[in-house]
Amino acid sequence: MRIVSGRLRVTPGFFVLICICWYALPFQAAAYFLMASLIHELGHLAAARALGLRVASVRLELTGAAILLRGRTSYVQDLLLSVSGPAANLLCCALLGFFGERAFFASGLSFLLGFFNLLPMSRLDGGRALRAAVSLCAGVRAADIIARAADALVLAASLGLGIYGAAGGFAQALIPAAFLAFGFYAGLVKKDITV
Repeated sequence: MRIVSGRLRVTPGFFVLICICWYALPFQAAAYFLMASLIHELGHLAAARALGLRVASVRLELTGAAILLRGRTSYVQDLLLSVSGPAANLLCCALLGFFGERAFFASGLSFLLGFFNLLPMSRLDGGRALRAAVSLCAGVRAADIIARAADALVLAASLGLGIYGAAGGFAQALIPAAFLAFGFYAGLVKKDITV
């Protein structure tokens, strides 16, 4: 399947992600979440196209979607690519706000997805934006140090909140923590250019 001059690859992990969505959320909420995820990725693809970048492939995996680009990008391009997905979610949230209560839930999910992706963790858009901004201002070495510290802080906070929520009877609170932990692990074992 061709997508913006690239290829779409679906891994088995993506089907696990779909099952987690169906388990953790009611049917309508899962459908809204998947739609918000699509809007998020379309934001990244639109930014890549606007910046004149070529997409090598789009890979759907357990941690979401990974867009692999051809060639190198500058720090400014990395920064713009990173914030484009969450910006698309926040724009969608604002537009859905005009539809009143009927669209409140979909608007909220779009906002949460955009906000979650802005967390400063390396496998998320916020972490990529942080790394690009620090690399631009202070160099790659400083960016690596700050990115590792941010990863550890976000992971510790999410695990703490997940355990606290699970202890209070809300087991689904562990899902974002597990997602971040897996993304952190995946970032340790695999280095690729994704947005």
